[in-house]
Amino acid sequence: MAWLAGPAAAVVLLTACPASAAPLPLSSAAGPGHTSGAPPASGHRAARGQGEDGRGFAALAGLSAERLELADQVAAAKLRSGTPVADPARERVVLEEAARKATARGLDPVVARRVFRDQIEASKAVQRGLLQRWRAHPEQRTTGRPDLAGEVRPALDRITTGLIDALTEVAPRRGTPGCRAALTTEAAGQAVQRRFDPLHSRGLSRALASVC
Repeated sequence: MAWLAGPAAAVVLLTACPASAAPLPLSSAAGPGHTSGAPPASGHRAARGQGEDGRGFAALAGLSAERLELADQVAAAKLRSGTPVADPARERVVLEEAARKATARGLDPVVARRVFRDQIEASKAVQRGLLQRWRAHPEQRTTGRPDLAGEVRPALDRITTGLIDALTEVAPRRGTPGCRAALTTEAAGQAVQRRFDPLHSRGLSRALASVC
């Protein structure tokens, strides 16, 4: 396990990734509570790699982290409605849309499907973890009433477009040693600056497992 410098309390290494995709070691700065949702500081972005692919890695990590923060709202809505975490019909729509947008951008749709399958599984893992936590500790439940159709899903659709654009930018770096190093650096920075707890840090690692 590679330890990362910074204010992290621990390094979280995902162990449930697909065999073909090695996990990313990410820093976890927060305790077992919730994420802060704070945007990454400008200094973090300035310290990272330059160029189109450098911005692509930063976008991949940032958008994936934002997507995981939305998982909190999805979990809260499902807790109130009693609906299951898994939604195969919705997942098919997300995967088809990702493949369609990838094809339009000249990106291999197989790659897009693989990455978005990871994004979906990461979100479901976070949702399940939150639901388990909230049922055990009702005082930690969110008090908001998320609007999935009117707010959350449009935000997810926007993130999908951004992720496809970022994947297209970093495509030439896929399979190279520098890809994993650059992505891990960006993802670790997001986990620390957004004050991700271990649940969300593991989720971010899972979400990015197939990028490189």
